[in-house]
Amino acid sequence: MRIQLTADAVELIRRKGGTAALDFIQGRGCGGRSEAAIDTYLRGKDTSAYHRVTHDDVELLVSPAVAKRQQSMRVATKGPRPLRRLTVEVGGVEQGQGCSL
Repeated sequence: MRIQLTADAVELIRRKGGTAALDFIQGRGCGGRSEAAIDTYLRGKDTSAYHRVTHDDVELLVSPAVAKRQQSMRVATKGPRPLRRLTVEVGGVEQGQGCSL
């Protein structure tokens, strides 16, 4: 698995405490699409089974469900500056900064 972080994503994770959890969400219903999600709010979340990956002085906690998939992911930001949020794109990752599990 390869995870690429954009510079904006690294900056946002730093501002939110320096740690983010990357999870797999199972699609529901007929034709529901499975996807990945990232969150910086970890209070009350059991991350003991998560893989810890450090990249550009931020820590990514990768859930076992995400880690066992052989995919590439790109973590970026979306939205206007004061309201930016993290997004995860699954699939092709451009060459550049990234980390591997």
